[in-house]
Amino acid sequence: MEPVFSVEDRAWVPGSLAGSSGVAFKLDLIAGRDGYSAELMRIEGGGSAPTHTDAQSHAFYLLEGSGEVTIGKRTWPLGPGSICMIPRGARHSLRSFGPGPLVCLVIYDPPRSRSH
Repeated sequence: MEPVFSVEDRAWVPGSLAGSSGVAFKLDLIAGRDGYSAELMRIEGGGSAPTHTDAQSHAFYLLEGSGEVTIGKRTWPLGPGSICMIPRGARHSLRSFGPGPLVCLVIYDPPRSRSH
């Protein structure tokens, strides 16, 4: 992979998490470089990623849209510029309020690899 490229040249790939609605990813933006990976995630207005856990710690940086994140039993509002840190193994979910999509940069440590 070239070290510099445009995310506009990457295709959105539908998410595969059971129970998700309107979730898509642009995969492997920085896959495996220096112990982390990153991807763009889009959740269409009114869509959601259900409560789940991941084997990696990760952080979401919200680029556009609005919604909420629930980590454990607490819920926080999200807007452009919000950063949320999800510890490895923490139960969490995301919801987009719409009308447009919620778009985040997601950074994983250690790297995450999605298979389709």
